[in-house]
Amino acid sequence: PLANFGNGFPSPLRFTLVSFPITDRVKVIALSCFAGGAAILALILVALWSKRRGRKSKSATGGGNYSYQTLVNATANFSEENRLGSGGCGVVYKGILENKKEIAIKKLARKNLKELEREVSLVAELQHENLVKFLGHCFQDDKMFLVYEYLSSKSLSNYFKGSGDYQKLDWAKWLNIIKGVARGLTYLHLDSGKDIVHRDLKPSNVLLDSNFGAKIADFDLARGYNRERSHESTRNTAGTYGYIAPECYAEGKFSTKSDVYSFGVMVLEIIVGQSINRFENDNCTGLVEHVWQHWSDLRVGDVLDRDHLGLGNHEQMQQASRCVQVALLCVQNDRSRRPAMDEVTYFLSNEMLVPDPSAPGYITAPAGSGPPVCSVNDVTISMTEPRS
Repeated sequence: PLANFGNGFPSPLRFTLVSFPITDRVKVIALSCFAGGAAILALILVALWSKRRGRKSKSATGGGNYSYQTLVNATANFSEENRLGSGGCGVVYKGILENKKEIAIKKLARKNLKELEREVSLVAELQHENLVKFLGHCFQDDKMFLVYEYLSSKSLSNYFKGSGDYQKLDWAKWLNIIKGVARGLTYLHLDSGKDIVHRDLKPSNVLLDSNFGAKIADFDLARGYNRERSHESTRNTAGTYGYIAPECYAEGKFSTKSDVYSFGVMVLEIIVGQSINRFENDNCTGLVEHVWQHWSDLRVGDVLDRDHLGLGNHEQMQQASRCVQVALLCVQNDRSRRPAMDEVTYFLSNEMLVPDPSAPGYITAPAGSGPPVCSVNDVTISMTEPRS
């Protein structure tokens, strides 16, 4: 701007520029940046907190929340043709969502809702390649459903002799299945940080994906235990006859070592190609006793079903014999002598020396009574010793 001072010529106005010392200017700039940055950081933290809160509320009772009508539509109103199987905990159906995604839906038998919500919250946090992926739930009125990923290759029990869907697998697939189950149990027991005991591990609860990778299923009986204790006690013996560790029957005590026992039985089933509850041999002995007697007599090769296992060379025979030795370690009568599952995984994946097993424990039913019920008085805990 210009000003006229009477001489006909404009004179420039003079402005005084007020300047801060260099140090003060730096402080002003720094404080401005800090204030702006703090505001942005606060907005980011609020957004993250809101997102996390939303995620927690979504999974508070386990994964996604499916409406009952969605499950009705996915299963054609729970039609028989979509029924995959049933068990003590409920009936399982195959479903197809509107986006063509295939799912498995377990319709649960009536159960305490609060207890179920706690269990589902626990299961929803378990993520591992050797566990069936939990997708969500539906709790509506008195209807209770759990939703899982669908696996097309059925369960391990379909690949034993006597099964209507029996088909042979090569040894590489069998070994991969055994190692996969071992890794899944290691995750449940140790790596998940939840100290989960499955309590009903058996071939029908091991599902196979399209590449015959093993995925452990059916966590309705699973529960955490106190790692500071060697075991937990329960009034009700959970699990399936033949796979339950002797101490679970006799004392109602379960632990990770109970799962180890079940794993050992399952590996022996794979080796002989027969289910423990359908096992037949000339000596009328049970599966565990039969394998133990052959091991004690240094005739382990006689129990290997080479055709069923697809054994083609000496190296594969050695691997299968190693699996027998590890399985017998898992079914030892004294649970303190059974290896932890991370040790089992290591034994199966390395050439290190495997300890010799001691006598196994196994359950036999009283003569003429059929399979025992879950009571101490209805079962006999039998032990065998090596032949001299």
